[in-house]
Amino acid sequence: MNNFNQTKAWLFMAFTGFLLISCGNSPSSTAITPTTAGTGVSGSLPPSLLTVSKSITTAIAATGTVVVTATVVDADGASVADGTNVLFETDIPGTSITSSALTVSGVATATFNANNVAGTATITATAGSATGFTTIQILASTPASVSLVSSSPAQIGVKGAGLAETAILTFKVSDATGNPVTDGTTINFSIGNALGGGETISPTTTDTVSGVVSVTLTAGNKSGLIGIVATEPISDVATTGSVVVLGGQGIASNFSMETNQASFEGFDRIGNTNDFKVFLADIFGNPIKEGTPVTFITELGSIPSATVNVAGIATTTYTTPGGNDPGSVLRGHPLGAGTGKTGYLTVLAMAPGQEPFSDNNNNGIYDAGDTFTVAQHDFGEPFLDANENGVHDVGEQYNDTNADGLYSGPNGVHDKDTVIWVSMVVVLSTKSYTMTPVGGPTSYVVTIVDANNNPVDASSTYTAALSFTAPGSPGTITGVGASNLPFGVSYALVTPGSPVVPIWVPTFVNNATTSHLAGDVMSITTTTPSSTLIIDGL
Repeated sequence: MNNFNQTKAWLFMAFTGFLLISCGNSPSSTAITPTTAGTGVSGSLPPSLLTVSKSITTAIAATGTVVVTATVVDADGASVADGTNVLFETDIPGTSITSSALTVSGVATATFNANNVAGTATITATAGSATGFTTIQILASTPASVSLVSSSPAQIGVKGAGLAETAILTFKVSDATGNPVTDGTTINFSIGNALGGGETISPTTTDTVSGVVSVTLTAGNKSGLIGIVATEPISDVATTGSVVVLGGQGIASNFSMETNQASFEGFDRIGNTNDFKVFLADIFGNPIKEGTPVTFITELGSIPSATVNVAGIATTTYTTPGGNDPGSVLRGHPLGAGTGKTGYLTVLAMAPGQEPFSDNNNNGIYDAGDTFTVAQHDFGEPFLDANENGVHDVGEQYNDTNADGLYSGPNGVHDKDTVIWVSMVVVLSTKSYTMTPVGGPTSYVVTIVDANNNPVDASSTYTAALSFTAPGSPGTITGVGASNLPFGVSYALVTPGSPVVPIWVPTFVNNATTSHLAGDVMSITTTTPSSTLIIDGL
């Protein structure tokens, strides 16, 4: 065969072989399936291998977050199909991570939050039977401050007061950046200024959750301001939260009244004033709630109502109307002429409260086992004892507590919610007065009274002097002060033995241990708001 023919034969065979191969008609041909190993082309095989990585490889703060990435391939090393579900978990309670995510090009991502929890968290990612792990270290934060968030309620009452007896105080513990400290930070609680009434707190130690801790205060039987101290012991940071403990209901046995002057010029003077003050406390002696109203009444003149302050004290000012004739009862006296004592004025104070009792179980509440003695503890309705005889008489003003239109005396049972009262008698002194000496030159008494034979104004002043012929050192007058009395001679300012009311009539009594010399003269000067009177030649 020549060269040309040989060439044609070769070309024919090559072309024929090419066609056979291309058409697959050769009995020995095999289909070639391209491999995807290492090519990154998504396959359809199940997950076989899962690797986990994280966006931050160093330790994070307790407030930090980390992006966690799961890469998933099949047995051939190809990325799993898009939409493959990957589950994520953290092993530290309190921390959190996205629970599941779908793959895109074989990758699924989740976000981990430390949530103020310290420790080393193990993150597990699972896709089918493939599982991967990584760890995240969370640093504990350093407490820098403790602050009070709330006190609910801000005011409570002593036990038996009928008010809330517990308060919850909530504190926030923060780091230097102002963020909440790591959960589990221990805080200790204590009472900073105990009132001594059996108040308690619970718990005395606890751990933070989201930087917050709480403690419960339970009141005892003493009122006042209680400070609860919250302390982080490692960094030694602390703060104090306060709760006001209010007194309970006022009780008649702790209701009292006083005045600046038990006798004052007002019988025949207009516009003279005198202050009256009451104190009202609960059964434990605690001042009652600030703002509690107290009503004052009297048979003559004006005296407005008042409210108690934080110390349980209410103060009011009485103003005299004047216009009374010496020797007569107060004008407008409800019982008319011939009743009561001339110049005597009764002042009545009333407030909400309860009748007294013996609190044998010390719980502040009248209940079984307590003692209520009618003769000692039972009060009738408040009344203005205008004639100072100690009982209610027809015509005397009263507070109709039970609204029956009649005056009601003691009812024989303990009244928990009623109107309690206290009263006192004062003297409206006249502008004129007398001093009457009694006795001889070495033994005498000088009594100073007003025109109604009552004490003079209590603000009056007294001085005494003795002119003498013999030399000597100055003496003193007991209750009066220094004078020019001779050495060894004194004069006492005394009170009557049995005053009708707690008012004293000033009386000078000679207490000299030696006789006066011939020519000695005693003089006494009394000065009242309206006048001055001198008696001498004693």
